[in-house]
Amino acid sequence: ELGACLAPLPISAHANLKEHGSMLSQIPFTRAASPFWRVIAPLTSPLGAVQPSPPPDQGARVLDELEDEGIAVLGPGDRRRAARVIARAFAGSKASEPEAVADWMLGPQLADRGDARREELLRFFLTLGVLNAGPHCTSTWHALAPGPAAFEACPRRARGEPPRGRIMLGVEGPQGDLEGVVIARRMTFPASGVAAAAQDARALCRLAWSRLQAPPGAFFDSALWEPAVGPYVHRAQDLAIPAMEHLHAKHAGADHWYVDFVGVDPSAQGKGRGGRLMRGVSRVADANGVPCLLVCNGHRNRAVYTRFGYVAVDETSVVDDTKPRENSSGVTVPMIAMRRECVRAASWA
Repeated sequence: ELGACLAPLPISAHANLKEHGSMLSQIPFTRAASPFWRVIAPLTSPLGAVQPSPPPDQGARVLDELEDEGIAVLGPGDRRRAARVIARAFAGSKASEPEAVADWMLGPQLADRGDARREELLRFFLTLGVLNAGPHCTSTWHALAPGPAAFEACPRRARGEPPRGRIMLGVEGPQGDLEGVVIARRMTFPASGVAAAAQDARALCRLAWSRLQAPPGAFFDSALWEPAVGPYVHRAQDLAIPAMEHLHAKHAGADHWYVDFVGVDPSAQGKGRGGRLMRGVSRVADANGVPCLLVCNGHRNRAVYTRFGYVAVDETSVVDDTKPRENSSGVTVPMIAMRRECVRAASWA
């Protein structure tokens, strides 16, 4: 299926794919060994898997209220915009703190916050995660139509339409620029089953169309691949993501909203954007009568989420064991599972 999706790619893109490990031929059969999968696996696991349809959703009224209050209920066509904002937020800047785990995964070779390659690399890696976690097109035509243009045309929800198990809320500036975004999904079975579920081939197709034609320059810089890009994949796939999976599976329960991403553009931080978005997710979860869960890092972030009703329920840590030692930061990053209980029971129709 992925091969069919890639068929419309220009010859130059096919040449790039062929040059870098004959990735297409390996995906369906030797996923774990495929260089392509080594790159995209950190984005699709955990929590990037296809899931059963959620139970009846009572969040439509809440989403309408949020829109009336100036919160944008974003749609499938907004996912690339969201990925750009999250990448900028996670990369940090000279004047803003980066997201701790993203900064840790970028490693010592990309520690300079003024290095544009930080955002470029994170945007590439985050794109699939956002495509997969964010709202999907409900129209068959939009879902199957080839090319980025049709994909971007996926409409936003109509007023009164329920979340369908996925929400992406945003705060937009006066000119329509996206300044902050939160992405959350309702998960309706134990999180331990997520890793074993089938991957969303549609999201892989969209990534191939939208990103693989022009991967970050670091992918073709042999001097940077070994000390920076390869270790990034190792830190993500072998260290950070398994720790997140473990915490999620242990504390989520059978029905909950999981906060995948939250990020505010550095230029808009300190203005309450993140708080408005997080409270929006909480209101949707309360309407459904289910708890929320997230995995954050660092005690500063724990203090932030505590203000929104989250309570730390568990903690683990990951240590950068990248070899050789000069490619390792040696830093230990704490990861904290935080859970917010439903404030009021849902009103089932």
